[in-house]
Amino acid sequence: MDAPLTARCAVELHLLGRGSWTKRVCALAWARFWKSSGRASDPSGSRGGVRIAVEPLCRYDTHLINTVDQGVELIQQIEHENVGLLLDTFHMNIEEKSLGDAVKRAGDLLFHLQVCENDRGPPGSGHINWDELALSLSHTNYDGWISLESFTPYFEGFSEMMHSFRPLAKTQDEFARSSLNYLKEKFLTRA
Repeated sequence: MDAPLTARCAVELHLLGRGSWTKRVCALAWARFWKSSGRASDPSGSRGGVRIAVEPLCRYDTHLINTVDQGVELIQQIEHENVGLLLDTFHMNIEEKSLGDAVKRAGDLLFHLQVCENDRGPPGSGHINWDELALSLSHTNYDGWISLESFTPYFEGFSEMMHSFRPLAKTQDEFARSSLNYLKEKFLTRA
């Protein structure tokens, strides 16, 4: 955890896993994850202000933290101000009843928002309710980053891992351009 302090850069840690999980195995994994997360957050948080953001992933990617409520529960157990949530509209679309309500429940624990459409396409091309999401963000006074998550079917290995074999826009430049224009319209007009 010293690397980001020295290099002044962001570090992402990912926990993905699939398999056959029982309730007992999930409880043991939760306890182990909670214990290690607490240890990791304390030294980095107190030296240099490194923030750790836990990303709830859908049930198809992990068994551990799938919902905002589970993420909030973990963070409340850790009890450290430098640990929060990274919310991802793709995963929220699968696990949450309402993206807007999920953002409100995250509240001040929301450190970062990652966006794409329900099929990982450009925002505005699917069925995610962006107006509801933008309104909820304004109610929580979120002023952090919003990053665009983009996948391409053109990188062997990555496509297989992400199960993303079709282009979601004519080009990646078009994906970025249309996404940026749409997100500016939805999020900057509310400022």
